[in-house]
Amino acid sequence: MNETCTHVDLVGKRAAVLLWWIPASALLLSGLFAQGSWVLGVVWPSSLVVMGGACLANARGCGRVHCYFTGPFFLLMAVASLFHGLDLLPLGQRGWESLGLALLVGTPILYLLPERLWGRYRRVPNAAMSADPLAPPMGGSGNAADGNSAWTNGHFAAHRRGGHGRR
Repeated sequence: MNETCTHVDLVGKRAAVLLWWIPASALLLSGLFAQGSWVLGVVWPSSLVVMGGACLANARGCGRVHCYFTGPFFLLMAVASLFHGLDLLPLGQRGWESLGLALLVGTPILYLLPERLWGRYRRVPNAAMSADPLAPPMGGSGNAADGNSAWTNGHFAAHRRGGHGRR
């Protein structure tokens, strides 16, 4: 794992407790003990907005791949739970259970699958925030030295030297 990304990644920091673990615990506890209550219409959207916003911030800050998927998913689920709580999205008598099931199935899939396919980090934060607009984004393991980045394949390297890639 790239040390720069690890330093910026919120998933492995104490902030993760506030940004994901406490909101997830609030979702779980309210889902178990406040079924059918107005409490769900308040706790679920607010918890999911915190989690989704944190994911999007983490995706932007360190390029954590799963955050590009879980962030929008959590925000979409926040809107769905808000609308269901306000009776604008009728999901039937088991609507909260359906939303909970979608979260229980969707979250681990969107957390694990993207990083299995594309690696843990999309790019290195310093390269992304560099003044050089052609700074290489990182793919695979997040390390261009491993050869997994398109920037190491010659096409983009030639572009940086003023060429137009492979001919």
